[in-house]
Amino acid sequence: MVSCLYPFWGKDKAKAMQTYYEFEKCKVITPDAIIGTGWDGLVEILDTGGYTRYDFKTATKLLEIMQMLNHVYGGDLNLLHEKARDPEDLE
Repeated sequence: MVSCLYPFWGKDKAKAMQTYYEFEKCKVITPDAIIGTGWDGLVEILDTGGYTRYDFKTATKLLEIMQMLNHVYGGDLNLLHEKARDPEDLE
């Protein structure tokens, strides 16, 4: 999940980490929890974490990625890792 915040690290790594901790605090760190939180809930978490500029786009992307992760890999990040060709494939 935190990789969705990665593109913004260069701009403000502290904000990205603060937002990740907000996801942890809300117990929204698994694909199912992210999907279950829904777009509005994700925007709220992102805003609280400081992602007010990117909140709508990031919430949409998080939902797309988690739905794909569930569909293709059954929500299992270990399976995703096993099927990767190389480290670049995981980026």
